[in-house]
Order: sequence, then structure tokens, then C-alpha cells
Amino acid sequence: MSKTARRIGARIVATNAAVRMRAMSWLLLALLLAAPPPEDALEQAAAALQREDYQTAAPLLEGVLAEHPEQANLQFQLAFAYTRLERPAEAIERYEKAVELDPKMAPARLNLALLLLEADRPAGAAQQLQAVIELRPDDPQALYFLGHAERRLDRPAEAVPFLEKALALDPQPHVRLELGQALMALERWDGAAEQFREAATQLPEAASYQLELAERVEQAGDREKALGLYQAYAASQPDPEPALLEKIGFLLLDLDRAEEAIAPLEQVVAKSPSSANRAALSQAYSLAKKTEEALAQLAAAAAAAPDDVDLTMRYANALLAQQRFEQAGPLYLRASKLDPRRVEAYNGLAFCWYQLEQYPAALQALAESAKLAPESEGNLFLKAIMQDKLHLYELAEASYKAFLASGSASEDRVWQATQRLKLVERMANK
Repeated sequence: MSKTARRIGARIVATNAAVRMRAMSWLLLALLLAAPPPEDALEQAAAALQREDYQTAAPLLEGVLAEHPEQANLQFQLAFAYTRLERPAEAIERYEKAVELDPKMAPARLNLALLLLEADRPAGAAQQLQAVIELRPDDPQALYFLGHAERRLDRPAEAVPFLEKALALDPQPHVRLELGQALMALERWDGAAEQFREAATQLPEAASYQLELAERVEQAGDREKALGLYQAYAASQPDPEPALLEKIGFLLLDLDRAEEAIAPLEQVVAKSPSSANRAALSQAYSLAKKTEEALAQLAAAAAAAPDDVDLTMRYANALLAQQRFEQAGPLYLRASKLDPRRVEAYNGLAFCWYQLEQYPAALQALAESAKLAPESEGNLFLKAIMQDKLHLYELAEASYKAFLASGSASEDRVWQATQRLKLVERMANK
């Protein structure tokens, strides 16, 4: 769950606790009215409870119960006082006693269930809440907390019907969020999205649950649906986080929607540029046939991460594709120094030097490449051509023969090599 979602959850729990305390106070007064004719201590306890002086009420009730332990309503009152005094273990014990004395005391079962949930005992809470619902089938609070307990027990399928009924009785945002989480656990993505979306109309901060859902859907492999959820969440935010915009842009690229990826990636680069998002924006521009924009972003990305050999190679290859050999060459050279075993760096460097007619340097680059991997037919042909141009006829003869023996599928290169070999052989034999 995201940090925002956890904050919202804590807020909902706090709100529910306040509601429960108000309900418990009302129930407490009702139970006081149902108590037997009070003695002095009981009258004092009742007065203390009414003025919310639980520190005074608790020992008075303890004294009364020492003489009248069979009074379920007094057990309830003492449990309530313990709850307000933040003595949950003692409160649980007293609620359990009240329920034992009066199994139909629904308020005691409900309050006991809530304390058990807070004590991370959802199984016991579920048992109490089931009993409450048998007594009060349409109690939305009991239905909600039973659904919550079932979800805590990793039983989302059992949680859903209770939460759906609670929602029908009392359509509150915290119920929608709980139902949405149960549906999400069942991978019922559309239903979860609907509940989170509706909850956000009443509680704007709850929109973060859409983000959590999008992450879960993406992890499940449905990138198209995840993208829609990310976009919906971004639309709900006045100023979307750069990481969210980056995620949307990357997904659009993965889904071959480069034109659409440009806008969110431009936004994230403007807000929080990094070599990764600049490289992604460059890719989007390139796929959209915006070559100069693509190169500009790659240049900035490579400058921001000068030790990133992969990014350096990517920028060099992009320049090479545009026949900008003077710019590409130094980048290939840098890549070869960053990773001396990067064969592609030496090959790219050799081709740039060849195009710039720097044949000795190009041959040296090819020699370094040959130390790391078998010579390709392309490298053999290029080496033969340059040796030929430098009048290194014996070397050129060997290279042409090696190229022709490689079984090249290029008819043009084979024809050219065959013709040059005839001439080179004559020159080598002079």
C-alpha cells in the first residue's frame, strides 16, 4: 500500500474510533438505565462515567463487580472505562465476561470485536461480529468490520458480500475503500476501480488507492488497463508527481504509442530531468520521426551520465545512423574506455574512422575488436578495403580471401572483393 493510502487508512480508523466511542457512550447510558437499583458506589460510578471521568469510574465499578459479578451490564461499563483508559487487555477480558453472561448483548460483542481487531486478532473478531449480525442482520457497522476482518484473514471472497451489504445500508467512503481492496485481492479490477473512484468523490485523498490498484494490475501483466488507471489517477491530481508521469510515458512507449508518450515525458523532463527519462523521451521523439529533438535529449542524457556506457553507446549509434561520424567517433572511443571489452564500441569507432578516412586508426580499432570476438564478414571486408587503400597489398590479399571464405550473402561485396583481389594479387607479386 502507498504511503498516502496508509495515511488515509489511519484517518479512517481514527474516524471510525470516534464514531464507535460516541456509539459506546450512548449504549453505556442505556445500560446504566437497565442496571439494578444503584447503591452509592454505583451512583458515583454512573456520575463519573457521565462526566467522562473514567479514572474515577473504573475502581468504583471494580468494587461493585466484586460483589455483583453476575451483572453483565456492569461488566460492559467497566470494559468501556478500561477502553477509554487505554487498557485494552483488561477491556477485552471484561467484554468477554459480559458476553458470557449475556450472549445477546450485541454492543458488547461489537466492542469486543473492535478491540480484537486492534490487537491483531481478526479470527476472534470475526467470530464476535458473526454473532452480532445474527442478532442485527442490518447493522452496517458490524457488516463493515466483519468484511474488514475477513479481508485481514486473507479471505476476500468471504469479505465481499458483507461489505456490499454494508455499502447498500450506509454508502460511506471507508466502506467503498474496504470493498475495493477486497475486490482488488480477487483481481476484480473493474469493480475495485469503481469503488476507489466513487470513494475519491467523497474523500479526495482516497484517489491514491487508484495508484495502488494500477500497480497491482501492472504486476499482473495487464499493461493497457494499468495505463488507464495511472492516467485516471494523474488526472485527479492538480500536479502529478514526476514518477507517475514517467511511469505513464514508459508504459506508452512499451505499448508502441510513442506519439502519446511525448507529452507526459516532456512534463517529467521539465520537472525532474534524469538520464533515464531523457533517454525515454528521446526514444519517443525518434519513433515519432522527430530526429533533432531525439538527438538533443540523448545528448543531455549522456552528458548527465558520462559514465553510463550503455547510454553513451546509444547516443553514438544514433549519431552514426545520421552519418554524423565526427560526433559519433569520440563517443565510441569513450565507450571503449568505459568498457574495454565492449566489442560494439570498437566496431563503431572503426566505422567512423573509416568514413573520416582515418584508416590506420580504424584498423587499430578493428584489431582491438578481433581480440574480443571472431571477425564478422563486415569487419573483414572493411579491413580489406582499408588495407587496399593503404597499399598494404599482402595484408589486403589475406583479408579479401578471408572475407570471400566467410560466405557473405552480399552479392555486391562479393563481386567487389573478387575484382579487387585480382588486382591486389598482381600488386602483391610485383
